[in-house]
Amino acid sequence: MQITLDSLKHGAKKATGTVIIIDVFRAFTTAAVAFSKGANSIFLTETIEEAIELKKNQIANITMGEVNGIKPLNFDHGNSPYEISIANKISGLKIAQSTRSGTLGVSLAAKTNNSTHIFATGLMTAKSTTDIIKSRNLDNIYIVAMGYQGIEKTEEDEICALYLKSLLENKPMDKKHVIDLIMKSESAKQFNDITQPQFHPKDLEHALKIDSENFAMEITSKNKLLILKKIYN
Repeated sequence: MQITLDSLKHGAKKATGTVIIIDVFRAFTTAAVAFSKGANSIFLTETIEEAIELKKNQIANITMGEVNGIKPLNFDHGNSPYEISIANKISGLKIAQSTRSGTLGVSLAAKTNNSTHIFATGLMTAKSTTDIIKSRNLDNIYIVAMGYQGIEKTEEDEICALYLKSLLENKPMDKKHVIDLIMKSESAKQFNDITQPQFHPKDLEHALKIDSENFAMEITSKNKLLILKKIYN
């Protein structure tokens, strides 16, 4: 199995074969929580305007996402896994999600037409993602850590990439070590910064629930829309 590790927007643009786009803080943690609450599907959009249009045209039921970590005007939910975890009604809904890292990375990878499969993940769905890849005997794995807005590397996404690689190679990293490394990172500090209330402390707790979900998240395309679906091995 050939495994390539890359980062940021330039990595997503170069990705080929079986692509894994990582966004731990917080897009694909939030998506995983939405699916765990029974969401039907998630439309991934590059811009907030596209997400709003999907809801306006009744293609999506609700919107969730962020700009600079903050819920955009007219969005139903922010990019917070904790917020989604306590939302009253998620089950059965179709969601439009737009973020500046994760959903952007998926869009960039899809535009190249060089990918055969695209998966989205954080740490919650890491093992489920690699289990499905191994069960399908997929090769040429291209892992992209999206970092901060796709322009600056972040430790949580880079560490998640190394964790995924270790799982694919059947040499899993110690989960406690993974958590310890991320907890010491600069980006983890924002969740305890009272000046940034958009980053709830419990968002961090959700993001570090390593391998807590038994499903993976794979992107399909229909009518030029990128749709994230929950899949099982």
